[in-house]
Amino acid sequence: MGREDCVNFGGGGNFHFRRSLRRLAFTLVELLVVIAIIGILIALLLPAVQAARESARRMQCSNNMKQFGISLHNYHDVNGTFPARCVSHHGYHYWGGMVALLPYMEQNSAYDTIVAKTTGTVPSVDEALDPMFATLVISSLCCPSDPNSREIMGVTGHLIAGSNIVFSAADVALGSNSPGLTGPYGDDAALETTSAQVINRGLFFQNVWHSMASVLDGTSNSIAASEAAGSPWVVTGKTGPTVLRGGTTEKPAGGMANSSYNLLAADCMNMRNPTNPREIKNPNRSCRARNWAHGCVGTQGFHTILPPNSPSCARVSNDSYFEWWGIFSATSYHSGGVNAVLVDGSCRFISDTIDCGGINSYQVCSVYYSDKSPFGVWGALGSINGGETVSP
Repeated sequence: MGREDCVNFGGGGNFHFRRSLRRLAFTLVELLVVIAIIGILIALLLPAVQAARESARRMQCSNNMKQFGISLHNYHDVNGTFPARCVSHHGYHYWGGMVALLPYMEQNSAYDTIVAKTTGTVPSVDEALDPMFATLVISSLCCPSDPNSREIMGVTGHLIAGSNIVFSAADVALGSNSPGLTGPYGDDAALETTSAQVINRGLFFQNVWHSMASVLDGTSNSIAASEAAGSPWVVTGKTGPTVLRGGTTEKPAGGMANSSYNLLAADCMNMRNPTNPREIKNPNRSCRARNWAHGCVGTQGFHTILPPNSPSCARVSNDSYFEWWGIFSATSYHSGGVNAVLVDGSCRFISDTIDCGGINSYQVCSVYYSDKSPFGVWGALGSINGGETVSP
């Protein structure tokens, strides 16, 4: 007996049975509709998934900042001061504060190895006395949102394993690590001159070890560290990356300062690419957030002058590798701002829209270095004894 005979309902019964069998499959139109619906759902859900992932990365970065704050406090408890951001003298080059903090970040073995191989009073990071500078990636210093944070790039002693956590250089852009800079703001200036006011503006400077007692504005009103996005490596030549996050632009026309070292921060802000806000004009070879052992402000520091995620501008021409003088902004790949740790160890998220005061007028350095910051709330957070008691 055939299959059709079993369901013979008379008349067109067999016809309806065969037709129902054919309807068990999707038509092309129905398949396209299903695909379109799935595509719409993915388009709706993917941003939410990405936002959730970024939120988790930002929380992890914030936790790294808190751990860094604890390491600073542990160092202070043992030594009575915070570490200097940079240690250098007489031909030795810019040993960074991260090295002093290694034992307080569970990196005792690395610290002992580096110290054992160090010759001279202060080691030269430029000469890479230890290969750890190029190979040691310290996870707690790397932001998970930064695509360049864990990459080891370049050549020994140059763009190597870095740190997204960088030290505050306050609202002082003049003479920040410039051995060739003459005048009262160079590294060799006598401490009884105006430069004493310069180096006392922020918690971290060169060859200066501040204590908690130096933070006259209050530990909950003063910033210790924030973020810098790591510079992408440029393989050939001296052309710098055009990206704003991690890039550095060569000084703008006028050099950001007049003959009296009076600063116009807006000159640097205007180096953002007008057609693409994520890029900078006239890129210089950058080492932002690279070489965690180096104390140069252009490598492991930031200024509270321009708002977070603004351009960074170096005074030097691009025939020099490290940026010794300029405005170096806090940057990150977080949406809308950067994480920061205050001197009291608490972590805050600093918005790109934070008040930065008078960046469009020349600041007379001989006046404002010993007074309140002209750069609004952001500048006040950077200075530790400017007489401001603002909170982020």
